[in-house]
Formats: sequence, C-alpha cells, structure tokens
Amino acid sequence: MLLPRDNNEISDQRRGRSIQTRLLGALLVAVLSPMAAQADSAAAIAVIVNKDNPLGTLHIGDLARIYRGERGEWSDDQKIVATNHDVESDLRRRFYAVVLGAPPTEKFRLPGTPIPFHTMTFKSARVILKFVATTPQAIGYVPVEHLDSSVKVLRIDGLLPDDASYPVK
Repeated sequence: MLLPRDNNEISDQRRGRSIQTRLLGALLVAVLSPMAAQADSAAAIAVIVNKDNPLGTLHIGDLARIYRGERGEWSDDQKIVATNHDVESDLRRRFYAVVLGAPPTEKFRLPGTPIPFHTMTFKSARVILKFVATTPQAIGYVPVEHLDSSVKVLRIDGLLPDDASYPVK
C-alpha cells in the first residue's frame, strides 16, 4: 500500500472514492430501476366507470365480453363506451392477456358480423380518467397509482384492486 505524500494526495484519494461511490450508486440505480418497473408492472389494474354509473361490481367474464364487443349496453340500455390504451402500451398488453386471453393487437368483431368492434383509444391513463369522468357510459382501465376521486372503481368478481386475490393484475 502506498502512503500519500501530502494533503493534496489525500484530497485526490477522497475525491476519487467519492466519484467511485457516485458511479456505484448510479450503476445500482440503472440495474435496479428495471426491476422496480417489473414489480410495478405486476400492480393491479383498476377498472373504472363514471361516478354516475350505478354499477358497483362486474364479473371478469362480463368485462371480457365488453372489450370483445359482445356486450354493448349497460343495464339501463345506454351504449357502453369502452376506452383502451395504445396498442404498444404495457398496460394494454397485461389487460388483454389477463382479461381477454389475447394479444394487444387482437381485433374483435361485433357478434355475428364482419364489423370490427372499436374502442376509444387513448395514449395516457390521465386522459382515460378525464374521459371516463365526463362520459356517463364510459368504462376504462388504469394503473391503480393513477386513480383519483373523479371516477368510480368497479369491483371485479367482488374484489377491489387492493385485495390480494384481485384478478386483474
């Protein structure tokens, strides 16, 4: 081990350790951030409707029928307006896999017709929240961390997103 010759060398050694510590910290953040993102990707997906919608719970099969275009009206005969995330969205990929058992690019057709079923597609959860909050017939899905009081969260199979057995994750 070499001993420093003067205070300048001691200062240079400390500065070097400080830089090494910062680089190591940056490396850890770079390595752990994708892991955190993966953990977040397993977070629950909240299914939301307008606050005025009388519905409180929905079976996952009914949710799938809505997003396949097989169920187009609420119980009060109002047309359901289904919202969706962009096809490249990880959230859409997860929702389609869990709820629909399909890839996010899957095209559904109205029952008994060659007519494609269309959802209202948006690029952000915040826009979906706003749309659902202002559209009484709308339904959508957002990450739980984006929820606010402007919409109603539906129970899926009787469970809310913070329940351990919640099916939409």
